[in-house]
Amino acid sequence: MFSFLRIRAAFIGVLSFLWLAPLHAIASSTAENVLLDKYRAIESQLVQNHFGMPLSIESTEGKDFLHVEVYSIIDHPFATVQSALGTPAHWCDIVPLHTSIGVCTYAKADDAPLLIFYAGKKAVSRPDKAHQLKYRYHIRSNRPGYFSLLLAADEGPLDTRDHRIELEAMPLSDGKTFIHFSCSYRHGRLVKVAMKGYFATAGRHKIGFSPVGTDKQGNPVYVRGVKGAIERNAMRSYLAIVSYMDTLELSGEQRLEQRLNRWYDLTERYREQLHEVEKGEYIAGKKQGYRTQLLLQSRLSS
Repeated sequence: MFSFLRIRAAFIGVLSFLWLAPLHAIASSTAENVLLDKYRAIESQLVQNHFGMPLSIESTEGKDFLHVEVYSIIDHPFATVQSALGTPAHWCDIVPLHTSIGVCTYAKADDAPLLIFYAGKKAVSRPDKAHQLKYRYHIRSNRPGYFSLLLAADEGPLDTRDHRIELEAMPLSDGKTFIHFSCSYRHGRLVKVAMKGYFATAGRHKIGFSPVGTDKQGNPVYVRGVKGAIERNAMRSYLAIVSYMDTLELSGEQRLEQRLNRWYDLTERYREQLHEVEKGEYIAGKKQGYRTQLLLQSRLSS
């Protein structure tokens, strides 16, 4: 039987894997039209919002599931985004920028490439003891004008299941790209216990990004609880994608150094929601994790 502390720690690890209403069986041509309609519907929100960048976040909490969607415009051509995000190995340069993900590895499999995310405090020093989530990588559409991928894991830590990470992208007329990124999973009783305990104690003051009202001074009040948590983790993951794209032209150690600095500086724009560690500690830990990742990846590739 899990103790409360173990459940709470595992729950935080589960949230760390959250990074698009799911498209699932929708045909790519229909999905492209849906994405275009969504862009037209929220175009004004992307221009003027409280994020300070063209971004929109929508989160949903159901009886047994959590879901978050991020819509954004990134300042990179569609073809560059398509090429960068359409390669499975590149996601192992993106995912570990997140504070809760220590290591990522990829491998070929019979049906689809496999990405493994290692989360938790032991992910770098003892990856064999870390929480692991194994995603199958699927390209749904990869053609001029529209790109879509799915990362799917049937099972996760504790009693979570049906983990889905989805991303789709389309070009805009000004040489930029509109992307839709989402993640979701289903859960059972153990995660509910963890949610209740964590947000009644250590997580009670943490906030997300969606305004839910205003205080007496007219300042925005932001969502808390599990919706706030999935929004924070979605933002960390989105900023990891941006940081990766912004440093593509660099090479070698300079690329890693600048990528880590870029991610940290972007998250500090939202310090109230996202600040966890000081910059020096973050960069040192991520460099150690990168060395561990190279070692694990070399073993898989040999």
